[in-house]
Amino acid sequence: MSLAKKENLIVAVFFIFTLLMTNPPVVNWVSAYAETNPLIFGWPTLWVWLQFWYMAMIGGLIWFGLKFKTWNVDYIEETFDQHVDGGDK
Repeated sequence: MSLAKKENLIVAVFFIFTLLMTNPPVVNWVSAYAETNPLIFGWPTLWVWLQFWYMAMIGGLIWFGLKFKTWNVDYIEETFDQHVDGGDK
């Protein structure tokens, strides 16, 4: 499997997982927990749950942008130049 496919798979799995954690039925389970424990550290439980996963999404996006080679502008320019040069021959 190529580097780009591996990185794309990691990103897809990460974002699908984080999106599932902010949608039913998971939110319903957290909501049921919130009925008995309405506050966590003085904040509403459901709000803390959702904010955690939204921050995880944002953090993941920043991390992937900084660490993944295929998200690097120089790598994109190199592959574009190779494609254009190879296509003209």
